[in-house]
Formats: sequence, structure tokens, C-alpha cells
Amino acid sequence: LNPNPASTISFNGTGNQTISRIGGETFNHLSVNKSGGGILLGNDVTIGGTLSLSSGNILTGPNVAAISSTGTVARTSGHVVGYLKKYMPVGSPTAIFEIGDNANYTPADFSFSGVTTGGDIMVSVVQTEHPDAGTSPMVSTKSVNRFWSVMNSGTVFSSVNTVVHFVASDVDPGAAPVNFHAFKYDAPDWTVPIVGTRTSTSTEFLGLTSFSDLAVGEIVSNTITASASPGGSISPSGSVGVNYGNNQSFSLTANTGYRIDSVVVDGTNQGALTNHSFTNVTAGHTIAAYFSIDVLTITATASAGGSITPSGTVNVNYGSNQSFSIVPATGYYIADVTVDSVSVGAVGSYNFTGVVTNHTVAALFAITQFSVTATASTGGAISPSGTIGVNYGDDAVFTVTPDTGRHIDSVVVDGVNAGALTGHTFTNITANHTIAAYFSINSYTITASASAGGTISPTGSVSVTHGATQ
Repeated sequence: LNPNPASTISFNGTGNQTISRIGGETFNHLSVNKSGGGILLGNDVTIGGTLSLSSGNILTGPNVAAISSTGTVARTSGHVVGYLKKYMPVGSPTAIFEIGDNANYTPADFSFSGVTTGGDIMVSVVQTEHPDAGTSPMVSTKSVNRFWSVMNSGTVFSSVNTVVHFVASDVDPGAAPVNFHAFKYDAPDWTVPIVGTRTSTSTEFLGLTSFSDLAVGEIVSNTITASASPGGSISPSGSVGVNYGNNQSFSLTANTGYRIDSVVVDGTNQGALTNHSFTNVTAGHTIAAYFSIDVLTITATASAGGSITPSGTVNVNYGSNQSFSIVPATGYYIADVTVDSVSVGAVGSYNFTGVVTNHTVAALFAITQFSVTATASTGGAISPSGTIGVNYGDDAVFTVTPDTGRHIDSVVVDGVNAGALTGHTFTNITANHTIAAYFSINSYTITASASAGGTISPTGSVSVTHGATQ
């Protein structure tokens, strides 16, 4: 068959018609408008002009229907069942590949960006689930039972958006096309391209940079179980579904008075993180946040002469209460108690309530003092005299001295006459005391006598006090 370059070859029979030529056949314009049957290719066919599809399918078998760089396709009905190849020129070309199975038209649309070297793209579609779907992140029971194979021969491009079309009967029962994702198989690995617009019978692949097998379905959702101990929260929490290959971030927040103690991811302590991100999630995970209550300190000190209990650096949980008991030692008294350097008086206890910051408490003690009141009557002295302050447990020594011509009459200690003491010592004083010294004037005797013949008056033993005249 050697058609004129400007000719159109039309196939409009009612049964199957076969094109077969060793080495392939080339047409200028090829028209398919059949009322029954289809066109069977026994070899590759190239169309350099227009392929007009009005009715009936072209069944390529293992062969290829190729549209050359000068060719186009005009379709009303019918399509290619098998391999359809088209040339992609330099620039940003778009192309529809009019393909499907015997009964259904399920084309693939391509929008290229940055084609720098023209080349051929060949596409076919198979009406069955991809044979390696079981190894994919696609839910095989919620997918499209059809996949598209795309092969590139020489086309150099930056990226391409591809829309694959399917029919409602291709969709598994219970699957939701609005949730469909794009899947790309490069043996033996699956990737998940960015999904674009989704309709009930189409799904868009965005930004492809190479070609292979394309499939559509719902994506496997992996569960990340997020939990938090008392004292804080993790967001989101609970069982968080994450689509295969997606990222998921978690933020951790401690309640007031708590801090993040640790974050355990898949059983491994990651430290006190405030957030954590799982990237390219392809399996289930766990994340557990642990919080600890803030521990504050109250520093309790006491001067000599008593104690504060508890003492030293006392740890107190945030918001808790802490009481302190202040007890003086024997012979001492509480002089003052300061809290955060501010006096609260000479209290015997202090209670911190709702502790939310660090504090100090200091107990100050002073030794108890007693008084010894020392007095002396006229005629002598006691030393020391007056009201003498004496610390608890100390001794106090007093000396009693009469004036000239006087003598100690008595020393009265705490109301009891202790005799004509020249001194007295109070030992281990634990109470107030009094000491009083009493003095009397010395008295002398003048013995007066007279011989016979006269008198002396007064006569006999005359008593005269010290310093008096007689």
C-alpha cells in the first residue's frame, strides 16, 4: 500500500480489519469510522497527518500506533486499545492520548513544561490493578482497577502534569475518588507524586519529572499514637492518621508549674523537645510526652541558739505548701523570723502556701537575759550595783564593802538574810535575783572612872558611835 502523500485512507467496514505490513505502515491521513469491529494492527503504524477517530477502536496488540511530529488526532468516538505514541516538540506542549480498553475510553492528558529536546511519548492503559500494587502505599481495596504505562524516548523536559481518566466501574466499592492519590511505580519502588485536581473519574499527577507506571487509589494511612503524661499536652493527640509519605508535626506544651521532662519517640528518649516532626511517614509510630512538676527550693537557716525544721535547702513541688517549725534552745528566745529578707515577727512557725517561686526563711535567736538587782543601805557599797543584766547560765559576783566606821550588818539574797557576807556569787543564773547589803555604824566604849574626892560624868562604860563627840 503506497498511498499518495495527500491521501486519506478510510476504514469503515462492519467487521475487524487488519493492517499488516512487514516493517510497518505509514499513512498521511487515516480515518476510522466503523459501524462494527475494529482495526487490528499486525505491525507498527505511523500517521503523519490526521488520525480521525469517528467510530471504532484501533487494537494495536504488541504493536504501536504512532503520531509523527506532523501528525494530529481528531476524535469523536473510538480510541486506541494498546500503545499510542506521540511526538512532543520543544516548548510547553500539551497532548491527549486517546486510549482505553475495548469497552471504555480512559485517556491520559499531558501538559509539559520546559521541553528542550523533542521526543516520543508512548502511553498504554491496562484494565486491571497493577500487578505490584501489593507492595505499594496504595489501599488495594480502595483503588482504580486500571493503570497507565508511560514510556519516554528522547524527550527532555523540566516537568509535566498528567491527568488520567477512568470510568466509575473501575473504582472499588467503598473507595472515595475525592481521596485518591497519585502513585508512580519505578520497579521495584513506589513513590507518591503530588496529587492535583480530583474528580469522580480522574486524578491529576503534578510535577512529574520522569515516566513509568501510574496508578490511582486511596493512600495507606499510618497511625501515629501521641500521648502525654499529666502536667502537659501534645498536639495533635491520640491516634493521628498520616497518609503514606506525608509529614506530621507534634507540639508539646507544659502546664504552668510543669516542665517537659522527655519525649519518647518509638521507644527512644529524644530529650526535652518542644516539638517533633515525623517526615516521609511510611509506617506507624508512637510519640509520648512526659512532664515533671517544677521543683522549687526554700532555703531555711537558723542562727545559734535554736533550730528551724526542716532546715537547709528544702525542695517543694510547684503549688504545694511547706511548713517550718522554729524552736529556741534552752536559755534562748526567738528574736525574729524573716521570709525573703522581710521580718514576719518572732513566730514559732511559718507556712508557705501555693509555692510558685524560690524562697528563703531565716530564724534569728537571742540568748535570754536575767536581771540581778543589787542595792546597799547607807554606810557601804555593793559592787556592781543597780540592775545588772546577766545571760542565761552565767555567774554574777558581788562584793560588799562597808564605809569607814561602818560594818556589814547583813546581806539579804532573794529576800533571805545570808548573814554579814563580804561578797556573794550567783552561779548558773536561770532567773532574776535581788541582793541587798545593810550596814551599821561602829559603836565604841569609853570607860569613865573617878578616884575619891570627886566625880566624872558620865561615868562607867559610855557607848559612843564612830565619829561622835563625848
